[in-house]
Amino acid sequence: MRMKKKVSNEIKPQNIELITDKTKNIYKSIFIISQRAKQINTAIKHKIDDELKDFVARTDKNDLNEICEDSNQIEFSVYNEKKPKPYMRALEEFQKNQILFHEKIVE
Repeated sequence: MRMKKKVSNEIKPQNIELITDKTKNIYKSIFIISQRAKQINTAIKHKIDDELKDFVARTDKNDLNEICEDSNQIEFSVYNEKKPKPYMRALEEFQKNQILFHEKIVE
């Protein structure tokens, strides 16, 4: 079983030289990180949508009072809010050389 290291959601100053070291251009580095963050965000969104289908099926049968007090929904929301933000994960992956990228050669 692979242990996942928790990524911090805390915003910290970043060393620009470490970010630009791989591409020699801060804008390219930021673009790569942002594209990876979009991929991560899309995957998270699909996973959450699948998990929310269970709540929708249960709320169809319940009345409004029970919907507002559903502790499982509250727990689900709190859990997902505490997850690392996609841009923080993408930045960490970039710094650890876990993102594969290539540059197009334009002639």
